[in-house]
Amino acid sequence: MLLRASPGGGTSPTASIGSIAEPSPTVARPVAWHGPSSWGDSPKTLMCVDGSEPCAKTMQSLLPLLAQINATVECVHIIDMALVEKLMVVDEEAWVLTANRRAKAAIQRIGAVCDAHGVAWTGSIVKSRGSPAQVMVSLATKQDFDLVAIGSQGTRAVSSTGDNWMGTVSDMLVSFCPVPVLTAGANV
Repeated sequence: MLLRASPGGGTSPTASIGSIAEPSPTVARPVAWHGPSSWGDSPKTLMCVDGSEPCAKTMQSLLPLLAQINATVECVHIIDMALVEKLMVVDEEAWVLTANRRAKAAIQRIGAVCDAHGVAWTGSIVKSRGSPAQVMVSLATKQDFDLVAIGSQGTRAVSSTGDNWMGTVSDMLVSFCPVPVLTAGANV
């Protein structure tokens, strides 16, 4: 697990969902860390989710830490609308409906783990064109997040720029995000 403050574009959420009623049981290894005192009682944490199994495992390992520091979590899934053109999607409406359904499921899955750890959470689906990393940096700064949490691997889908999705996003966040970035691999 790595915590790095980094030196340091975007959109606003287009859909939101709330927490689910019954949490799923999870097994995660405990971790310990004490964040900056400037965060106050409940650090506002931006959590990037992509729906992949490695992402879910990573977030399960990070949530005990976030619970320990009494963090609140905003789970965000980015839909890169430029993929519609890049993949030459014939039925854009059906593609967007499917992408929204998958994004909501990914957020609810992580939300269930948040519930199981007693971490307050909300979820957002953000539709944008271009780099998910740029969107996350923009969200982190414009919405005054104290911390960004992201997996160091996940879905290896192609973005509009041809980059790998999560690996590139986590690398870019660590390099350019002006708020601390907490990363962990799925094999934590």
